[in-house]
Amino acid sequence: MGTRLLYSGIVLDKPLEGRPLDHTRDFQDLGYGAWYYDWDLPRMVVTALLAAPRAAVLDVGGFDAEFGRIGWGMEDTHLGAALIASGCLVVPLRQAVGFHLDPPDAEQQWQRKLATWPATMAHYQRRLNEPVPIGRTEAFTTVADRLLAQAEVSTR
Repeated sequence: MGTRLLYSGIVLDKPLEGRPLDHTRDFQDLGYGAWYYDWDLPRMVVTALLAAPRAAVLDVGGFDAEFGRIGWGMEDTHLGAALIASGCLVVPLRQAVGFHLDPPDAEQQWQRKLATWPATMAHYQRRLNEPVPIGRTEAFTTVADRLLAQAEVSTR
């Protein structure tokens, strides 16, 4: 009995030590439906380590807020897919390094997050079947301006 990967559904019979940049020639072998185990090109977009033209992010409407309402995950992947579909390139920088620090109750938080995964994955799949999200700058800035006007500033 193996481990089923969440995104692709692939089952691994043994642990995998993957090196996506090395094994995909810096992502050049991804795109057009190509996969590296549980990763396709949009999933390689990790927004904590992302630089993208501001105009491009605004044009695709930024993050889809529905992901956060449903649960955990896929907002990065959807933004990556939208940016790629609108013509942006994914260019990895090997010198960019990210670290993740788990909270003391990491196991419980992961269980809560993973419980919402099927719903967020279903939403992502529905969004992929829609037209490329372009021309959304005005709608995005209208919502952002409204949220900023309602925001409170803490002085603590």
